[in-house]
Amino acid sequence: MERVLPRLRSSAEVGAMASLLEGLLRTHGKLEVELAFAVVDPALHQHKRRLATLHQEHHELDERLGRVHQAATCGQARQLLRGALRASREHFRDEERHLFPVVERALGLGVLTALGEAFKKASKTKRKGAFSAVLHPTLGAGLVP
Repeated sequence: MERVLPRLRSSAEVGAMASLLEGLLRTHGKLEVELAFAVVDPALHQHKRRLATLHQEHHELDERLGRVHQAATCGQARQLLRGALRASREHFRDEERHLFPVVERALGLGVLTALGEAFKKASKTKRKGAFSAVLHPTLGAGLVP
Protein backbone atom coordinates (compact mmCIF):
# COMPACT_ATOMS: atom_id res chain seq x y z
CA MET A 1 0.00 0.00 0.00
CA GLU A 2 2.77 2.42 0.85
CA ARG A 3 4.32 2.01 -2.58
CA VAL A 4 1.06 2.86 -4.32
CA LEU A 5 -0.04 5.61 -1.96
CA PRO A 6 2.25 8.38 -3.32
CA ARG A 7 0.93 7.79 -6.85
CA LEU A 8 -2.73 8.26 -5.90
CA ARG A 9 -4.03 11.57 -7.19
CA SER A 10 -7.38 12.04 -5.49
CA SER A 11 -9.02 11.69 -2.12
CA ALA A 12 -11.37 9.15 -3.68
CA GLU A 13 -8.45 6.94 -4.73
CA VAL A 14 -6.95 7.12 -1.25
CA GLY A 15 -10.38 6.39 0.19
CA ALA A 16 -10.63 3.27 -1.98
CA MET A 17 -7.27 2.14 -0.61
CA ALA A 18 -8.54 2.80 2.92
CA SER A 19 -11.60 0.68 2.13
CA LEU A 20 -9.32 -2.21 1.19
CA LEU A 21 -7.52 -1.91 4.51
CA GLU A 22 -10.86 -1.69 6.32
CA GLY A 23 -11.94 -4.96 4.73
CA LEU A 24 -8.73 -6.68 5.78
CA LEU A 25 -9.00 -5.38 9.32
CA ARG A 26 -12.67 -6.39 9.52
CA THR A 27 -11.70 -9.97 8.61
CA HIS A 28 -8.82 -9.82 11.07
CA GLY A 29 -11.11 -8.65 13.85
CA LYS A 30 -13.70 -11.30 13.13
CA LEU A 31 -11.12 -14.08 13.21
CA GLU A 32 -9.61 -12.64 16.36
CA VAL A 33 -12.98 -12.69 18.09
CA GLU A 34 -13.77 -16.23 16.92
CA LEU A 35 -10.34 -17.62 17.72
CA ALA A 36 -8.61 -15.73 20.44
CA PHE A 37 -11.45 -14.23 22.39
CA ALA A 38 -14.25 -16.79 22.08
CA VAL A 39 -12.39 -20.09 21.84
CA VAL A 40 -9.71 -19.54 24.46
CA ASP A 41 -11.51 -17.06 26.69
CA PRO A 42 -10.88 -19.08 29.87
CA ALA A 43 -7.13 -19.07 29.24
CA LEU A 44 -7.17 -15.38 28.38
CA HIS A 45 -9.19 -14.40 31.44
CA GLN A 46 -6.02 -13.38 33.28
CA HIS A 47 -5.15 -11.11 30.36
CA LYS A 48 -8.37 -9.05 30.35
CA ARG A 49 -6.53 -5.71 30.38
CA ARG A 50 -4.47 -6.70 27.34
CA LEU A 51 -7.63 -7.87 25.53
CA ALA A 52 -9.40 -4.62 26.35
CA THR A 53 -6.44 -2.74 24.88
CA LEU A 54 -6.59 -4.81 21.68
CA HIS A 55 -10.33 -4.14 21.36
CA GLN A 56 -9.73 -0.43 21.90
CA GLU A 57 -7.05 -0.46 19.21
CA HIS A 58 -9.57 -2.00 16.78
CA HIS A 59 -11.95 0.88 17.44
CA GLU A 60 -9.17 3.43 17.05
CA LEU A 61 -8.13 1.89 13.72
CA ASP A 62 -11.74 2.09 12.53
CA GLU A 63 -11.86 5.76 13.51
CA ARG A 64 -8.56 6.51 11.78
CA LEU A 65 -9.78 4.92 8.57
CA GLY A 66 -13.06 6.79 8.82
CA ARG A 67 -11.12 10.06 8.92
CA VAL A 68 -9.37 9.10 5.66
CA HIS A 69 -12.78 9.09 3.95
CA GLN A 70 -13.57 12.53 5.38
CA ALA A 71 -10.28 14.15 4.35
CA ALA A 72 -10.59 17.46 2.51
CA THR A 73 -7.54 16.94 0.30
CA CYS A 74 -5.66 14.07 -1.27
CA GLY A 75 -2.55 14.99 0.73
CA GLN A 76 -4.47 14.92 3.99
CA ALA A 77 -6.07 11.58 3.03
CA ARG A 78 -2.62 10.13 2.26
CA GLN A 79 -1.24 11.33 5.58
CA LEU A 80 -4.18 9.86 7.50
CA LEU A 81 -3.91 6.53 5.68
CA ARG A 82 -0.16 6.36 6.40
CA GLY A 83 -0.95 6.88 10.07
CA ALA A 84 -3.59 4.13 9.99
CA LEU A 85 -1.12 1.76 8.34
CA ARG A 86 1.50 2.49 11.01
CA ALA A 87 -1.04 1.99 13.78
CA SER A 88 -2.26 -1.29 12.29
CA ARG A 89 1.29 -2.61 12.05
CA GLU A 90 1.93 -1.71 15.67
CA HIS A 91 -1.33 -3.42 16.63
CA PHE A 92 -0.25 -6.60 14.82
CA ARG A 93 3.18 -6.50 16.48
CA ASP A 94 1.49 -6.13 19.86
CA GLU A 95 -0.71 -9.15 19.15
CA GLU A 96 2.30 -11.19 18.09
CA ARG A 97 4.15 -10.29 21.29
CA HIS A 98 1.29 -10.64 23.76
CA LEU A 99 -1.76 -12.44 22.38
CA PHE A 100 -0.34 -15.17 20.15
CA PRO A 101 1.90 -16.74 22.82
CA VAL A 102 -1.07 -17.02 25.19
CA VAL A 103 -3.21 -18.57 22.47
CA GLU A 104 -0.44 -21.00 21.55
CA ARG A 105 0.03 -22.09 25.17
CA ALA A 106 -3.71 -22.39 25.77
CA LEU A 107 -4.53 -24.42 22.68
CA GLY A 108 -1.47 -26.52 21.97
CA LEU A 109 -0.18 -27.80 18.65
CA GLY A 110 -3.00 -30.26 17.94
CA VAL A 111 -5.77 -27.72 18.30
CA LEU A 112 -3.82 -25.05 16.40
CA THR A 113 -3.37 -27.51 13.52
CA ALA A 114 -7.11 -28.26 13.57
CA LEU A 115 -7.84 -24.53 13.56
CA GLY A 116 -5.57 -24.04 10.56
CA GLU A 117 -7.40 -26.76 8.68
CA ALA A 118 -10.77 -25.30 9.67
CA PHE A 119 -9.64 -21.88 8.47
CA LYS A 120 -8.57 -23.32 5.10
CA LYS A 121 -11.96 -24.97 4.65
CA ALA A 122 -13.82 -21.83 5.63
CA SER A 123 -11.66 -19.69 3.34
CA LYS A 124 -12.43 -21.95 0.41
CA THR A 125 -16.17 -21.78 0.98
CA LYS A 126 -16.09 -17.99 1.41
CA ARG A 127 -19.41 -18.18 3.23
CA LYS A 128 -20.18 -15.91 6.13
CA GLY A 129 -20.01 -17.92 9.33
CA ALA A 130 -18.39 -20.89 7.60
CA PHE A 131 -15.34 -20.66 9.83
CA SER A 132 -17.45 -20.90 12.98
CA ALA A 133 -19.37 -23.86 11.58
CA VAL A 134 -16.16 -25.73 10.85
CA LEU A 135 -14.29 -24.50 13.92
CA HIS A 136 -16.61 -25.40 16.75
CA PRO A 137 -17.04 -29.14 16.05
CA THR A 138 -13.29 -29.41 15.54
CA LEU A 139 -12.41 -28.20 19.00
CA GLY A 140 -14.79 -30.22 21.10
CA ALA A 141 -17.23 -29.18 23.78
CA GLY A 142 -14.66 -28.10 26.39
CA LEU A 143 -13.27 -25.11 24.51
CA VAL A 144 -16.28 -23.58 22.83
CA PRO A 145 -18.52 -21.21 24.76
